[in-house]
Amino acid sequence: MKKVIGHNQAKKKLMNNLSVQSWLICGKKGIGKATLAKSFSNWLLIKNSRPLSKLVYGEKSLGEAQMSTTEYLSVFEERKQASTTKLPSEIEFRERSYDEVALDLHLIEGDTIGIEKVREMKNFLHLSPIQSEHKIAIIDSLEVMTNNAKNAILKILEEPPKNSKIFIISHKPYDIQTTIWCRCFQLNLLPLTYDETKQVASSQCKFDDQTFDEMITLFPGTPGMIINAISSDAYEAYKCFYKFLHDLKNPSMINKVINSEIELELASYIIQAFILESIKREVNDVEILLSQWKKIDELFVVAKQLHLDKKHVLANVVNIMT
Repeated sequence: MKKVIGHNQAKKKLMNNLSVQSWLICGKKGIGKATLAKSFSNWLLIKNSRPLSKLVYGEKSLGEAQMSTTEYLSVFEERKQASTTKLPSEIEFRERSYDEVALDLHLIEGDTIGIEKVREMKNFLHLSPIQSEHKIAIIDSLEVMTNNAKNAILKILEEPPKNSKIFIISHKPYDIQTTIWCRCFQLNLLPLTYDETKQVASSQCKFDDQTFDEMITLFPGTPGMIINAISSDAYEAYKCFYKFLHDLKNPSMINKVINSEIELELASYIIQAFILESIKREVNDVEILLSQWKKIDELFVVAKQLHLDKKHVLANVVNIMT
């Protein structure tokens, strides 16, 4: 947990509520929600990990002990291609990195999360813990879950399996259905400070101060977005797109916005960053700008769900903004 930069209040809240089974971690995309959930899960699993002798032979019935051992060996072999004839020593087991040691952690992610992935998670959570006292699942994120998947997760949240913990990540807390909201303990993450953002980003990629200052204007407090932008060598395109938004009365600029090559999701973040900056500057137009923000956000949600043509979506964005 010490390696997680920032989010000190959130870390304290997690530490002070270890009995909570279902968490809803909310905040802007790229601020470190998944990183925090993984780090806390890893800490909790290692904190409560059993001695290797108990992990293998256990203090349960013979059938349960054999099941846990078989599962342990199966997963360990799959991840490390290790021989099943030799188990790691106690010290080796405890010193393994997050990816190797977290046998009781299940991560669900992807462009779309369907009901099958939720069923897999349910089966995982009902298994006996291998290394620790808990089985933990992280869903990244709620926004990419299908309606059937959301309905399935609701049933799990109503009666979570014993010794299980579920972390659901959401980039848009204002759009969460009440039935999910009321079954989880909410944890809101705020954007990182300038220095924290720079510290996180600099640990993952190289850049000069000017590049960082330009990127943090587009993606304030969200190092994940900055890292993706710089790593993909697309930050020049992002800068140009942001510049185009300042001159939408110019037909040529409108054309450049509509025909931009940047991904639609990133375009949505840059447009919303632009509107946020406009709100700070133009206090008298706050209602109009907030209305634009809401309409544009709804448009991007529909565009993602229905795979709408990017040019048509951006043309509609321009109409809303002008």
